[in-house]
Amino acid sequence: MFPDLKVVLYPDIVTTLIGKYHFSGERKGVLLCQRVDGEKFYSKEDIDALKHHLQKQTVVGCADTTISTPNMFVRANVRKYLNRMLQQFSRYQVIITDRYHGTIFSLAAGTPVIVIKTTDHKVTTGLDWFKGIYDDYIYLAENLKEAEEKAVQWLKNPPKEKIKPYFEKTYYEHLQQLIEE
Repeated sequence: MFPDLKVVLYPDIVTTLIGKYHFSGERKGVLLCQRVDGEKFYSKEDIDALKHHLQKQTVVGCADTTISTPNMFVRANVRKYLNRMLQQFSRYQVIITDRYHGTIFSLAAGTPVIVIKTTDHKVTTGLDWFKGIYDDYIYLAENLKEAEEKAVQWLKNPPKEKIKPYFEKTYYEHLQQLIEE
């Protein structure tokens, strides 16, 4: 419909948060950041069993990236809600999630993240943006047993390299120039 329109593929703008924050507080345990909608692949019982197995190794917290506060309040205080979420994610050594923004918030908090599948392809195909960039910090688990094994491995031996702000530098730093062209 618009043959003269230049189309450019860009990552989610939230990826610009990755590499901008550095948290110095103590990290302990695993956070299960799971969806509570129809796209979840694993049952509550499956996730509870994973939680039970991990609790034999460490403390386990549970969360979701969904904010129940009305949008008008969130929009008026975006930074407050964002900082609260990133602080929460930075308290853990490992995060296991089936949320795309759970993956991004984990990376923004400098926390290794294990991604588990959903009934939709969005989360797993969204990981294509991170391939070759944050490989030491992201792991796509084929099943919950594999997620548990990787979590235990990272609890004992976490990634050492600091996360860099790749998406800000590679994409969004040049966006205004791209628009003006």
